[in-house]
Amino acid sequence: MNPGDRCQTDDELLGFARQYGHTAYHVVGTCKMGHDPRAVVNDELRVHGLASLRVVDASIMPTMTSGNTNAPVIMIAEKGRRHGQGYRLPNAAGRIARSRSRLIELG
Repeated sequence: MNPGDRCQTDDELLGFARQYGHTAYHVVGTCKMGHDPRAVVNDELRVHGLASLRVVDASIMPTMTSGNTNAPVIMIAEKGRRHGQGYRLPNAAGRIARSRSRLIELG
């Protein structure tokens, strides 16, 4: 969506967005992955500036896929799992439990 030179003011840009903008059932791209100033997470899915928080969902995708988002989200989840293995991430109370080989947060 690019209005070009025909929109110069905030009101014109807002009008363009209202006329041509739309939503989708599977919103993606709201939490950019990368190392530039606009990126929210790094390539290990860690939120910049926070020690123990990762984003593992479709929001890190740069654009909407042409098909269903299920398979890409599964791949992102696998990437998150691989990066998270071996880490002990406590919940707010600082308690951790292990069940088989997976970490479980205690509420």
